[in-house]
This record gives sequence, structure tokens and C-alpha cells, in this order.
Amino acid sequence: MNVFDHLDPVVGLDPRFANDFRSLGKAVVEDVNEQNWGTWRHSISKYLQGARLRAHLANMLQVQWP
Repeated sequence: MNVFDHLDPVVGLDPRFANDFRSLGKAVVEDVNEQNWGTWRHSISKYLQGARLRAHLANMLQVQWP
């Protein structure tokens, strides 16, 4: 899973990884657009508070999440 915010300065011009990591023509990485807030968008604590990331993690770990 690749989690990104378009305004995260670390992702640069290409925040999506799924098109770069393929196996037998299939994507092996899922891109998740999780919007952060504030002036510094590369904070892991902000990403971990995001509903999209939490839902994807719950699905990957096969646990119930609201």
C-alpha cells in the first residue's frame, strides 16, 4: 500500500506507485489518497488518523473497523 497526499512535498510530482510496481501485468501496490492538513503534509501521525488509511489497513489485516 502506498499512502499519499498530493501536497506532501516528499511525493514530488508522482505520488502514485501502483503503475511502477507490477507482477505479471497486475499492480502489486495499491495507491491510497489520504488528505492531510496543515503546512507540513508528510506527518505519519496525520496519515494514521485518516479514515481511508485505517479502512485499508483493517481490510489488509482482516479486522473489523467501524
